[in-house]
Amino acid sequence: MRLQAPREDLIASVHGDFFTTLGPKLSLDWFRQQLELKHELKQAYRLWPRKDDDKEGRVLNRFARWTEAGLVYECDPRHLEKLFLELGLTGSKPVCTPGVKPSIDQPNADEAIPDNKVTHIRGLAARSIFLSADKPDCQFSAKDVCRFLAKPTKLSVERFKRLGRYLSGQKRLVKMRRWQDQVDTMACTLTRGTPGAGEPGSTRLEGARFWAPTC
Repeated sequence: MRLQAPREDLIASVHGDFFTTLGPKLSLDWFRQQLELKHELKQAYRLWPRKDDDKEGRVLNRFARWTEAGLVYECDPRHLEKLFLELGLTGSKPVCTPGVKPSIDQPNADEAIPDNKVTHIRGLAARSIFLSADKPDCQFSAKDVCRFLAKPTKLSVERFKRLGRYLSGQKRLVKMRRWQDQVDTMACTLTRGTPGAGEPGSTRLEGARFWAPTC
């Protein structure tokens, strides 16, 4: 859930009892005071450029780091290590794609896995979906393996292993949002359109493009 307080210039993201809030220092101090009036509160960290402020923190099992170049965001790599361990892929050879299309005969010959392994496979599916939120290259494959959650099969296990072997060669994906100056002027490229219907000689704006490099 996302909350906004325009007057205080605050934006907050809420997940259970975990608040992640963005805004000026005075507004953050006000927000904390308001919460402490009714709730027991623990501030885990505050990312800020001053020397006595935190430069790294965890947000829902993800790392956020404040650097001179920008804000760095990365999924906790321990989730990948647990996925490799649970799939038995430690030391396996990586592959270049997260999934492959099964042959025509594979679905027909597929079999359900034993009941005592179903919970384990569902746990792997939940972990892969969590990882896919920060790894766009494996989102489709993670969604595909989750189609088998109601009744996991041997084919679904093979797809999990394929995804795991792909991730073993792509262990880290670090995102950075670089700091930018306040934008006062924006340059646009406009394309002149054809005259409007019934209005000879008039022009119509076909499109506009602008660039804001943040990565």
